[in-house]
Amino acid sequence: MSKILSFPGANPGLDADGGEPAPLQETAARKPSKFGFTRVRRTRRGASPGQLDLFASGAPAQSSADSRLLPFPGATSSFEQALTDDEAGKEAAARAGYLAAIETGDSESDAYCNLGILEYMAENSETAFDCFRQALKHDQRHWESHYNLGNLYFDSGQHDPSRVHYEVAAEIEPGFRNVHFNLALILALEAEYGAAVEALERFRELAPEEEAEAAEELLDTLRASQAHAEARRSPD
Repeated sequence: MSKILSFPGANPGLDADGGEPAPLQETAARKPSKFGFTRVRRTRRGASPGQLDLFASGAPAQSSADSRLLPFPGATSSFEQALTDDEAGKEAAARAGYLAAIETGDSESDAYCNLGILEYMAENSETAFDCFRQALKHDQRHWESHYNLGNLYFDSGQHDPSRVHYEVAAEIEPGFRNVHFNLALILALEAEYGAAVEALERFRELAPEEEAEAAEELLDTLRASQAHAEARRSPD
């Protein structure tokens, strides 16, 4: 984890002469390491609108307005089978399964989200963008898709939309620690050190001990960078 919780380079927060820490946005050419994409691992079938029930079990009740066939209790849905194939590294089967789930209306947002990750891994970034957007079209509060879109925008150097999607994901699922870390990176690169410190402190609170210790080291770097930036702005 220490490699994730750091900026690339020997002394990434320092000037070349080893003096005071340089503002972190000056290291943007050496893109910071961030946490990667996250797939949906449980279906949300049966959750009420706006409720993110990642651990729902059993088949939901069928409304009179819903003509789709529901699986018998214990049956594996198209999405669940696709997820099983995905986690087993069976990319072709997973891709076909997610497409089948979308076609039959089985956990569309979840299927689009996970399909987007497969597209990204296949270096089809534009298709990945579209998949995550389609997921949000079906569920505007799909936090995994917000988070993954934040990563895509981050990788393409578009910090503003990346920040927006990270912030939305953090609001919907505040217990997902990775989003707070990635948000802190974006804020640091934009020289918003106070907000970056707050985001990283939230990550530290949620992280296990080893990650929390590494985060504390990065917090020291952020605070030093903030002090250095403030000193540079101060009149002589």
